[in-house]
Amino acid sequence: MVIRAFISLGNPGEQYEKTFHNAGVVFAQAFEQFLNKKGMLIPFYRSASHMNQSGVGVDSAISQTNLNLADLLVIHDDSDIALGEFKLSFGRNDGGHNGIRSIFSHFKSKEFWRLRIGIRDEAFSGLKADEFVLRKMKPEHLEAIEGLCGAVYAAMIEKRLV
Repeated sequence: MVIRAFISLGNPGEQYEKTFHNAGVVFAQAFEQFLNKKGMLIPFYRSASHMNQSGVGVDSAISQTNLNLADLLVIHDDSDIALGEFKLSFGRNDGGHNGIRSIFSHFKSKEFWRLRIGIRDEAFSGLKADEFVLRKMKPEHLEAIEGLCGAVYAAMIEKRLV
């Protein structure tokens, strides 16, 4: 199975730019440039819906193409993973992530690849995700997320997704 497109989840609007909940969007922008430099022109989409309605946003993006849900790599934040780390998985549970839950509900399937971008910073220990995901990231947070490109690419090669 090869990934035919990427879609990032986040909240639309200027007030949500560079918030922890939009870590998937931040990473996707950096990763698209990274892949383009390698000559890989895989389409990138961004869900236009709010995080909690991601199923509708993903459906809208893929309805314009010849793709199925299983052709996608969905990129999103994960508050259970440390900042600067990631997990690449297929067909896993939603892990309490409302955007992923919305996709499961909308498509009646969890058969797709996910790239979970860690956003858990030590400064937020003891806080629940909803207490920090809408906070703006500092430059060092952005750098940690954007710096994952090489490691994510290597993991995708290892799983033969690119």
